[in-house]
Amino acid sequence: MDTLMERARVGRESARARRGLTESKLQELLPGGRAYKVSDGGNGLYVVVSPSGSKSFRYDYRLSGRRETLTIGRHEPAARHAQRSHLAYGMDVTLEEARLLLARARVDVSSGRSPARAKVEQRSEVADAMSFGRWVARYFEFKSDTKSGAERLTQRIKLLVALRTSLSGPTASARQAATLDEALNGRLLLNVVPGGDATELAADGVFLPHDARYEAADEFLTVWRRLLQGERVDFKGDYVEVQGAQNYFPPVSKPHPPLYFGGSSPAAHELAAKQVDAYLTWGEPPAEVAKKIADVRARAARHGRTVRFGVRLHVIVRETSAEAWAAADQLISKLTDEEIAAAQANYARMDSEGQRRMAALHGGRRDRLVVGPNLWAGVGLVRGGAGTALVGNPEEVAARLKEYVTWGRQLCAVGLSAPGRVDPLCRAGVPAAAGQTAGHAARPVADRRCIRHSAHRSSTAKEAEPA
Repeated sequence: MDTLMERARVGRESARARRGLTESKLQELLPGGRAYKVSDGGNGLYVVVSPSGSKSFRYDYRLSGRRETLTIGRHEPAARHAQRSHLAYGMDVTLEEARLLLARARVDVSSGRSPARAKVEQRSEVADAMSFGRWVARYFEFKSDTKSGAERLTQRIKLLVALRTSLSGPTASARQAATLDEALNGRLLLNVVPGGDATELAADGVFLPHDARYEAADEFLTVWRRLLQGERVDFKGDYVEVQGAQNYFPPVSKPHPPLYFGGSSPAAHELAAKQVDAYLTWGEPPAEVAKKIADVRARAARHGRTVRFGVRLHVIVRETSAEAWAAADQLISKLTDEEIAAAQANYARMDSEGQRRMAALHGGRRDRLVVGPNLWAGVGLVRGGAGTALVGNPEEVAARLKEYVTWGRQLCAVGLSAPGRVDPLCRAGVPAAAGQTAGHAARPVADRRCIRHSAHRSSTAKEAEPA
């Protein structure tokens, strides 16, 4: 019955639009249980109405025998429209502007050019001129384009890719890394992940206990690094054995793509000291971060090495401190005690030392979330991994960031994300545009749906966890 009613409703909407859409008709298109489309007469333009109510203009065409779809842009009511000097695919546009862009697309197709490809190239050119944070915000805003190969078109953006030492052998991984680094022209970075969840690893067929995973990773990286330096490797260890292993095509990066790694246990610190280029930590209070950095630095010195350091934090920045703390409170305002307890129970079963330290900051309690000056642990109530945020006005947050740099010495990076933005926190934890802490307030994008969604996905979705 619901399906029949839905079809009837969509049919009525389509009938109203047969003579062409108008701004008033667009306003009357209401969301349903699933997405549906309404044609703008017979010109090839149509609008897709999503279940959330957003409307996007699209155009289907065929080029070289292949069907392609161009998403022209999201609908913006004329009443909210701002004057602009030019139009481009992907903007929020009025109906009139969508028709103008449709005409441009039809010319492209008639000339043998792909407007969808042109859109990706345009976005990539813009991305290369941006800072990383702004690029990632654009990535999520136009994430439907990623299948078209935008990552291959950028020239300067570096990609940080997980190197999961428990799930594959060093020889195959070395060849994969060399190939990807060649494709990226030396812009590959690798995040070493031995694993922090024994249950998840067991599902992948890995049953090594905590410290053994780091011993295995040490052997893996010993072979991996030698291969990428052009050696023919014979190696027999407790976990890794190869005979005559060789990587035939060297990477662009010398001696190999840089290795990043995060972990809080003594075994993890020893691995960092022996094998990686940069050690990363989640945002614990500065004094605790300083202890971890000092330990890794001392261990590295005993191996005759130096290591760079980085810190991973969220930021919640508003024009005033009061507004920032209000935004932080809003993020968790809809969480129930049951959701928090379920998430904390899930994290407690893991053998990740880094996750244990994050949870210990607040103990699952709402009244223990301020764990240092401007340092708030509310994100970690239901989100695994980096669970702290710097909260305050731009000057306060900038001052706290400087403290981390002072404690860390030679700090190579402070990774920032905005936990109020739905896409970066709820979709694989990819960082968002949040680097405007030195003198400009970040755009207010707080959305408590993100934290609520994290509570329901905490058993399966985690970022690479230091252990």
